[in-house]
Parts: sequence; C-alpha cells; structure tokens
Amino acid sequence: MVELYSFDDVGQGLDLALAQPERLAVTLGRHCGDYMTSFYTWTPSGFMVEYGWGGQSIDPATWQATERLEGPSLWGHERSWLPPEKREAARALRMKNAEEGVRRPVQVIEGNYHAMDGVCPWWGRVKGGKRD
Repeated sequence: MVELYSFDDVGQGLDLALAQPERLAVTLGRHCGDYMTSFYTWTPSGFMVEYGWGGQSIDPATWQATERLEGPSLWGHERSWLPPEKREAARALRMKNAEEGVRRPVQVIEGNYHAMDGVCPWWGRVKGGKRD
C-alpha cells in the first residue's frame, strides 16, 4: 500500500495506470474497514499494489474491533482477476451499500482540506450521534 497526501495524487496515478489498462487490477473504490479510497495495479513483478488516500487513523489503545458486514468496499474496487461469480457477489454487496445509503466520513490530514459552506443532512446526523 502506498498512501498519498492528496486525493488528486490518486486520480493522477489512476490516469497514468490507465495508459496501460492491462496493469489495472482493481478499479477506483473505497474500503469499508479503513475508508481508504484507492485502486490497485499490477507491478512489473506480478503482484498487486494499492495506491490510495484517506485511510482511517485509529488509536490502538482505545480501538474496538467490530465485524463489518458491508463487504470489502463501499463502492468501486471491481476486481478484474476474480471469477465472474465472485465478481457478481462483490458487486451485489456494493449495490446493497448504495441502496442502504452506507456512508463513511472522509479522513483528512490537518491542513489538507477546505471546509465548504453549506449543510449536509447526513453529516449533521453523524456529528449529532444519530446513525441511520
């Protein structure tokens, strides 16, 4: 895994990877467990490497493990190397996430964002401690 400072670095890296489409192993997507937005590419040595941004930071002293039922990805991360039936099962989990409105907050490093004006009803509920 290579974690980057800027989300734009991921997009620009994806543009470079798409110049050789056979090298793209997993499309752009976001993981359920660590909130990482990333894609995977095949290295010249034949293994995959994840290239991403925005992974969740935890405090090991207070972290509580929980079971995730949403599947490996909130959205995206189509795995080209999986057999068709497993690709469809993964897609079904992602579609269920979309239908249920599963969202996670974006993780950013201090100074690497600009708060926009406006109100997001979902985020307001999350900040208020109410989850759907």
